[in-house]
Amino acid sequence: MPPLKLRRHAVAGMTMGNIIIKLKAMAEKDFELTPDSNIIKTVEKYPAAASVFAKHGIPCLGCAAAHFETLSDISGEFGIEAEELIKEIEEASK
Repeated sequence: MPPLKLRRHAVAGMTMGNIIIKLKAMAEKDFELTPDSNIIKTVEKYPAAASVFAKHGIPCLGCAAAHFETLSDISGEFGIEAEELIKEIEEASK
């Protein structure tokens, strides 16, 4: 994802807290569930992903590597295709 940019006039008069909230909202808006999606970001956006991981015996949420590993990284390790994992996460999130 490219770095988020705010124009100077967009932040004039805003507190640092409001700027951070705006940046987080912009980042979340651009999230797309793909094999390259980060594990932690996936669970933040799709909380039902935690139950899908548990169903497949994927313990990644308790692992420090979850902050930099992707769905494709863990899918191969636990014997499920990344696309199938994504499909299950999307179904569980409905």
